[in-house]
Amino acid sequence: MGSTTLIPLWSFVLASLITVWSLGQRQRTRTFSLLLIWLLNLLSLKTCGHLTLPGGFNSTFAGLIIFSFLHTLKILLLDYQPPRSSAFVDSYKLWNNPRGLQAHPPLSNRDFSKSRLRFALQQSLKVILLFTADTYLVQGVVSTAVFTGAKPDDFSPYYELLLFQPLTGKQVLIRAAISVSWIWTAFYLLEASHCLLSLVFVGVLRWDEADEWPSVWGHLGNATSIRGFWGKVWNRITILTFAFYAKFILTAFGLDQGSGLAKILIPFLIFFISGLSHSLGGWAVGDAALGRDVLFFMLNFLACAGETWVGKTRSWKNFKRGVPTWVMKTAGAVYLFGFFFMVVPLWMYPKIYGALGL
Repeated sequence: MGSTTLIPLWSFVLASLITVWSLGQRQRTRTFSLLLIWLLNLLSLKTCGHLTLPGGFNSTFAGLIIFSFLHTLKILLLDYQPPRSSAFVDSYKLWNNPRGLQAHPPLSNRDFSKSRLRFALQQSLKVILLFTADTYLVQGVVSTAVFTGAKPDDFSPYYELLLFQPLTGKQVLIRAAISVSWIWTAFYLLEASHCLLSLVFVGVLRWDEADEWPSVWGHLGNATSIRGFWGKVWNRITILTFAFYAKFILTAFGLDQGSGLAKILIPFLIFFISGLSHSLGGWAVGDAALGRDVLFFMLNFLACAGETWVGKTRSWKNFKRGVPTWVMKTAGAVYLFGFFFMVVPLWMYPKIYGALGL
């Protein structure tokens, strides 16, 4: 790696170290530190396109930087909680806990060593399996079978919105693959990154215990509705922070968080912040059609709101009573795929079309 390539890495690491140090300082110091932290994060964001990371890790890193802007403001000023002690590790644990996980009592040295070794082996094996599955199965077999012979026109604006225009079998297959491939890509990149970072902090630095790095994903069996997918399956890394800012905005406008309007606005703002974060991350790595990130998350919000409304109706409750659970789950999974089949190309096709230079 050249010196230019390393700029986004060292600037982000330096910003993170300053954040951890600042957590134990007075408010005035934390405020001035935040300005420096944001400048370093901005430098990292502006230069992360120079990274030569494999696959889509550039986008994952850009997303981490975007999240860091919000996370550092929250923990340093807006929702500041002092560390348990002046020790660096205690401040680090506050910084590296965006999910708000409860602390566990430390293990004995002997038990910790055994747990750490077992955890390191498990995480290393998981990284190997993820890399193998993505390289040889997803990219080597599935992508080759689906996208070989695909033409740039298959991703043109004409096919973004499905309005019963004629599609070839190949175009249907491409649309189906695009509709779910983003889920695998996000899972692979985030899970591999999570495993590698856990190896550093548990296996090398020994600042954490194995149970302080639980999976960030929910059970796939809950992917039977759009609400279930985003609320029970999708990763939980950012949700607590995004929800904090949603509630903070409502409070700033004097809205009661327990009101009916707030129950609509909070998820709306969470989805909006998610879309905006993806859009900014895409800008950093040179993506096209940045507005489609926001559009995609807004469509998902509307779908979740619709599901909530239908789920409260008496007719739906009566209907569910007479249908076996396995039928409901199967129908829900088909419905979820059908929703993504309709809306994901609106999100992804213009990005692919733009990447092809068309």
